This record gives sequence, structure tokens and C-alpha cells, in this order.
Amino acid sequence: MAVLIWKASSYCAAHKLPLDFYSWHTYADGSADPYDAVRLAKQIRAVVDTHGFPKSESILSEWNLSADFMDDEKQTLQGAENAAYIGAVLNYLQDAPIDHAQFYRGNAAWMGLFDLKGQYFKTAYTFKASAKMLDSLRRLLVTGADIFGFSVIAGRSEDGKSVQVFISNYAIPAGYKPHTFGMPSELQKMGRPLPDFSKVKFLPPRTDIVYRNNAGYNLTISNLPWGNDAFTVKRYRISKSENFELVEEKSGAGGSLKLGNSLAPDAVELIVLQRK
Repeated sequence: MAVLIWKASSYCAAHKLPLDFYSWHTYADGSADPYDAVRLAKQIRAVVDTHGFPKSESILSEWNLSADFMDDEKQTLQGAENAAYIGAVLNYLQDAPIDHAQFYRGNAAWMGLFDLKGQYFKTAYTFKASAKMLDSLRRLLVTGADIFGFSVIAGRSEDGKSVQVFISNYAIPAGYKPHTFGMPSELQKMGRPLPDFSKVKFLPPRTDIVYRNNAGYNLTISNLPWGNDAFTVKRYRISKSENFELVEEKSGAGGSLKLGNSLAPDAVELIVLQRK
């Protein structure tokens, strides 16, 4: 990847050509690491800027946990593991030097979000939960999250009547080894040979990932925008057994909230506080 970026941007610079955008893909087959997209984005931004294109857009035009479209990967790609991976990536992308990002893919397929009848896979529920954060566009400061898979973003609505927290707890499977797959013989006969990637420099896996106390959360929300007024608390969860289901609803009062729950990997939770 680094070689390709360098050649493209250096060629444009040498020939005084515009570089409106640089489009790139990343799949986590080599590491299962949800932070890879951010690491790559920083490298790409640095290379493009170095060649004099600070206004060029960086577009992550394909991303997913795996690019393997074989039947063996269906359970992983459509299940809770990928749902939590997606949630973590979506959170990390919020602060990454990326202008646009497109998940691959959205339609009914082995890597998609829906079956042929339009029914949601767990991955689709993650996008639905993340989209709810559009109702809380004023970002709130979050501490206690990490860049290893326990990702959190929070926000409040413009009118100050609601606060939302989106948590995704993902963990790289124990003993994970880089995932490789071969092109099916039927497709090999139909298309051209695969490119030679022997000279391409790939992102090395991180070696400092250690999971500690990631079986749940103890959440404190201070300075609620409605002061001491009463409010409702609703928790929605995506896990192996839940599909963005309401798992708790209760009332609160006062200017803060303390909430603690188990949330073992791989799972996603949306917490919604609404002023009464």
C-alpha cells in the first residue's frame, strides 16, 4: 500500500498534475484489528501531504472485517463478531484523517447487511445503532475508551433534550492468525490473474494489544444538559443473542447518571437518555 501511495502522489507532483483524491481499501484479514483503518489513514495522509497535496481527499472506498466471500466466512461476517468490529471501526473513523468511508458491502450478499428477503444480519443492526447518533451531533468528551476494540462515542442533541452513548466492545479472537484465502477456480478461469503483491509494503500487525477489564463498563455522565430534571434511560444491545433489542428502561433524576453493566466482547450497546 505504501509503495502505491508514494508512486501515485510522486507521479502527480513530478508532472504537475492535480490529485483530487486518493481512494484505497482495507480489510482486516491480516490482523482482525479495528484500528488498522486509522493507522493506514494517517500514513496515507502523511504521504499525500508530503508531495504537496494537503487538500486531496482520502477516501476509504472499501472496508470490512474480511474480503473472503467463501461460505466458511458467512457466520463470522454476518454475526456478532463483525457487528462489534464494525461498531469499533465506525467510532474510530470519527476522528481519523479520512474524508469519506464506504463499507463493502450494503446489499444482500455474503459480505452484506441483509439476506435476500431483506432481513437484517447483525451487522446491519450496528449501522442502525450508529445512525441513531445522528440525533446527537454535539460530541461529548469521553474518557476510558481505548484503541484496541473498546470504543465509545457520545453526544447530545441540539435542543439539549437527549444524550446518547454508543459503545462497541470488540476483541481480536484469541490466537488469531492472518487469514488467507484463494480465488475460486471458477473465477480464476473467468478473470485475469491476481496482481503481484510481492513488492507491496503492508501494514504490520500491532504487538501491543492487551485486553484488561473489558468485560463491561462503569459509565458516569455528568452535567446533563437538562439540569436536575427527570429523564428516562434506555439501553439497546447487539450481541450473539440480541438484535438491537431494548434490554433495559428506567427513570433517573439529577444532573448526572452512573450506570454499570457487563458487556463482554463481542457486543454493541446504545444508551439513550431522554428528558421527560
